[in-house]
Amino acid sequence: MQDMDSAAEDGFTIGAVSRLTGIPVHTLRAWERRYGAVTPQRQEGGGRLYSREDITRLTLLKRLTEAGQAVGTVAQLPLERLRERVGDLSPAAETEATDRRLAVMGSVLPERLRAAPTLEGAELAAVAADREELVAQARAAEADTLVLELATIHGETAAEVLDLLERSGAHLAVVVYAFGPRAAARALDTSRIRPLRSPVTAAEVVRACRGGARRAEPAEGGLVDWALEQPLRPRHYDDAALARLASLSPTMACECPNHMADLVAGLAAFERYSSECESRSPEDAALHYALHAVTGQARALMEDALAYLVAAEGLEDNAGDA
Repeated sequence: MQDMDSAAEDGFTIGAVSRLTGIPVHTLRAWERRYGAVTPQRQEGGGRLYSREDITRLTLLKRLTEAGQAVGTVAQLPLERLRERVGDLSPAAETEATDRRLAVMGSVLPERLRAAPTLEGAELAAVAADREELVAQARAAEADTLVLELATIHGETAAEVLDLLERSGAHLAVVVYAFGPRAAARALDTSRIRPLRSPVTAAEVVRACRGGARRAEPAEGGLVDWALEQPLRPRHYDDAALARLASLSPTMACECPNHMADLVAGLAAFERYSSECESRSPEDAALHYALHAVTGQARALMEDALAYLVAAEGLEDNAGDA
């Protein structure tokens, strides 16, 4: 069995952090080496060990870079300032259509764009055969938009595209794909990436490019991201206080304080269980860490509601705090 508190003290491997945050391993290394975003501990063998605060910082940085902020400008901000910046993010309206300089990678799409009668509002600035060439060509041409023609997409595609944006200096990516799971397509629909299912016309590609960045509906995993960004709040009620509240006779006919106390006790128990659950791999540890974070936030919110009920019922003297 693995205790979550001791696991957090020992640290998480780079593979586990990559899975937990959705940031590719090579991007994590680049953010550490180039920008000093985090300073993980080093194991005797040279491997990195990341703390809970490192994971929180990286999750916040990912949110900010997806919103269009350059990692170099935010990487070394204090944690509270990062939280403030994320809190200041507001849903982005459709930006005004502006001329776009496109850097295109693919086998069919570049020719289709070249053959189009007009690319009104866009210019084909560079064409590349592979990702490394795309990065180089986009930088040389000062392209602001990447257009990627992919046969398939998968769970890591969104992180890979964000990495290409960061390295190329472009602000927006349009991904034209043939096949892939719906979850992968939803993950691509972020503030800086627009997915298009092929076949597409040149006009559709240009329209997507000119549409600018927008905030999509929250994708799967949004709750986990939110929970990881929040400070871990200690328990307000210990087990004994919850037991007393659950057994009291309140004036409310619905007995809400009793039921709320039971709910908080259940969440606290699962929070403890998720921290002790056996992990067979670093990825397993990351998964349980995420469950622990989400449950801890749910427990803290329910404790706030319970405290409100306790005050309304005049039960403060009987309950007591942890």
